[in-house]
Amino acid sequence: MRLLSVTMSVLAAAGLSGLAGEPAGGAPKPAAGASVKEPAPAAAAPAWLGADGRPDAEQGASPASALAWADLLAAEGSYAAASRAYEGLVRRWPAAPEAPGAMLAAARSALAAGDHDRTERLANELRGRWRAAEHAGEQDQLLIALGESRLGEALSGRQRPGDAAEQARRAMTVFGVILAQDRTGPLAERAAFGRARAWLAQGKTAKGIAALEQFLKDYPRSPLVPDARGELAAANTARVRNRSQEGEVLADARESAEWARQGGAASPGPASDAIAETYRSIAARQAELKIEEARLYLRLRQRRAAETVLRSVLGRYGDTPSAEAAAVLLEELAER
Repeated sequence: MRLLSVTMSVLAAAGLSGLAGEPAGGAPKPAAGASVKEPAPAAAAPAWLGADGRPDAEQGASPASALAWADLLAAEGSYAAASRAYEGLVRRWPAAPEAPGAMLAAARSALAAGDHDRTERLANELRGRWRAAEHAGEQDQLLIALGESRLGEALSGRQRPGDAAEQARRAMTVFGVILAQDRTGPLAERAAFGRARAWLAQGKTAKGIAALEQFLKDYPRSPLVPDARGELAAANTARVRNRSQEGEVLADARESAEWARQGGAASPGPASDAIAETYRSIAARQAELKIEEARLYLRLRQRRAAETVLRSVLGRYGDTPSAEAAAVLLEELAER
């Protein structure tokens, strides 16, 4: 209990209170990163403790004394040193009653220090060695916080695109571990939402949108619903913007095909037929994009914008298969 109370207060001060109690209403703030500057320990290490943080003398060394030293380091904000001290206890006394709690505290302190790789290593060992019912909740809470911290780094804009995508991918792996064992409860909700955001952070917009839509179906009463709707709206807007760029390219290609078709009309034959087919393919693709854009507006409840796009399909691409779909959607809108 003493270890838990100390680490709870320490992590709360570090902005990671979600690690030590009930999950926060939203995603906890990520750790600042591995470059966190820590204060030097105010107290001198005990005589029985070596420079590497491990006990090197029997006199005065015990799990209780090692725990007291690690707690002191954590209490004064020396999280990296505290993590090493907690782990040193586990390595020296692996069968001690304090070992499971010390390993959990070691991983939490590593996360507070912004060391994601160390946190993941310790968390995996913790789950492998002490995956009992009484520890499962705290271990899962730690994994969620690790995934959200990695995702926060990926979205911070401080990393190169490749590094950010790797952080997002590893965050998704962590969220997947939680979802593989539980699909209900606050932790599952945070994992599902985090996984959707991780898709977006990797540039997988379509998969991210699908995951957000699935999240809203699976957890309609989650406190994360407003955040999910905001993310979905932003992702849809970005996708429409990207499609608009694609539409401009198609429009240029359409004009080129039309020019070539007119030029080849004077000499009928296989060449002119190929040009005409190219023209029809471009027009059909552009009409499909317009239909998808209209459906997006309908999901966003922008009826007038959807109607404008659908009528443009009928007016400009009436000889494409998408024109029939546009007519059906307009009839459905009229009946509402």
